[in-house]
Amino acid sequence: MKTKRVPAAVQMFLLDKAKKRPERFLLLHPQVVSSAGGLRDSVARANKDTLWISYEKDLTEALLKTVLGPPRSLGKALLIHSLNPLSVPVLTSCFKRFASASNKEFLPPEELAEALQAENAPNLFIGASVDPDNQTITLWRGNLEPLTVPW
Repeated sequence: MKTKRVPAAVQMFLLDKAKKRPERFLLLHPQVVSSAGGLRDSVARANKDTLWISYEKDLTEALLKTVLGPPRSLGKALLIHSLNPLSVPVLTSCFKRFASASNKEFLPPEELAEALQAENAPNLFIGASVDPDNQTITLWRGNLEPLTVPW
């Protein structure tokens, strides 16, 4: 994938326990959080432009428990794991935009980092999720905006 990159000015937190995956996100200059204890400081430093990427459901849940209180925007979140539907209201109050699907439904880490960093990120698709009950497919753009289409 050849895309023009923009400067890495956005603060990015990677919630992940994998040892090698963070190096695949070097384009985004991630600050890795691998335990619930590190979340409090990350939340304190987050702003409305922060990008959160989580591969760990338990760290996402710990993050949501940490931010309970007066609502403020923590930026955008990309949750690459199964999501508890009951968490959607909390996610909506904390993040101006979020996308969620399983690991296999998003680009591999290197390609994902490149697409998220690209100048034309809104025109790139980074993942998809299928809803067979409603017969829809949601395509996630590089700016985390969804595009839902019927079958």
